[in-house]
Amino acid sequence: MPSLLIRHLDPALHAQIKARARAHRRSVEEEEARETLRAHRRHGARA
Repeated sequence: MPSLLIRHLDPALHAQIKARARAHRRSVEEEEARETLRAHRRHGARA
């Protein structure tokens, strides 16, 4: 699986992503990727 590194992430946002990942039994990296894709789709971009 490809890797993506995001630096200087707001600590509150990182905590939120970690909590969401834990709730869905996913890794933080997977949850970050899913959130990025959701945001991408919300803004009308095509995958």
